[in-house]
Amino acid sequence: MYKKQFIDAFNITKSLGFETDSIDLNGALLDQNTRAKIYSTIQNQLGKFSPEEVSQQCFGATYILKNELEQLLDKKFYYTLGYIDLEGKSVFYTDFDVLKGYMGQQNKTFSQPINLHAWLTTTGGEIIDATLMTTLSVVRKQPELLGGVIASVNESLTDLSYHPQIIGEEYLKDCGFMVDFEFWEFS
Repeated sequence: MYKKQFIDAFNITKSLGFETDSIDLNGALLDQNTRAKIYSTIQNQLGKFSPEEVSQQCFGATYILKNELEQLLDKKFYYTLGYIDLEGKSVFYTDFDVLKGYMGQQNKTFSQPINLHAWLTTTGGEIIDATLMTTLSVVRKQPELLGGVIASVNESLTDLSYHPQIIGEEYLKDCGFMVDFEFWEFS
């Protein structure tokens, strides 16, 4: 079911003018060695931030991890945006028409947080989410969740399911939710 939702989200993303690459979700599942490298990278990249910073920066944290993991492992990771069903309730859900309405708003200032979540999807269809558990830890004041990482196929999760809506970070840049830096050279 997750792979079908992912492909649907990919096709929607393409219809919006983003993501022109092809996708492949028929890769192998992560082995223990690869998982250990992923956890180490997450710790190295996000361990320097406070729990509050991690909980408020899922877009940026996930983007950093995508780039680091692709370089380290020479594997493709898909930057995935969407919502989560948690304990029977949708979290981070925003209707697609509202998401579409944000497009082309780079210069507009948003005064409220965007209700959308970011995670990585592997070529095997596994979810890598380094921010959700820390966010729940901060919001619910449950320190035992702090630093938890989801690394699983969606169908193996209990009381939690991921629902992709848009694939890739280009959407965030177009909406002004993420800055695309340019190198300027002065002489």
